Amino acid sequence: MATHRVYEDDGLHFRLVETLDRAAEIPPEAEVAPAFPTRFWYMASPYRKYPLGIEAASKAASQFAAALFDRGIQIYSPIAHSHEIARYTTLGPMDDAWLAAQIPFMTAAKGLIVAKISSWDISTGIAWEKTWFSERGRPIFHLDDPLPEQLPGGLKP
Repeated sequence: MATHRVYEDDGLHFRLVETLDRAAEIPPEAEVAPAFPTRFWYMASPYRKYPLGIEAASKAASQFAAALFDRGIQIYSPIAHSHEIARYTTLGPMDDAWLAAQIPFMTAAKGLIVAKISSWDISTGIAWEKTWFSERGRPIFHLDDPLPEQLPGGLKP
């Protein structure tokens, strides 16, 4: 008999609600385990409209996310984490199904970091992500540089 932990998400923190021994008692939407002991940030960056193309967009997102990660900030970047996978799916990298696929990650994230790299301000994906986080009262940070002299207070690791 497996033991399952049921978590509640108040929008900023996971809280253990109860531990169950029978899988039948667990509603499918309740079984959510945090990916890290402290939750990660969702990082939005341009892709389709990036002026140098989607390969360069993936590289730029990966470099930005890596720099934040090196600062102790745990990041999930849909571009950095999904670009390579998109090469091998039947969807392809430009399919709108990718936006819907990000919702579980957005739900689990503590907030949004917008990487202000070229074309971020005209990205429809970033606009959609910002609206989604804003409607849920989640924090949103806009960073020009992943290594600013001083990280905003809410981004301290």
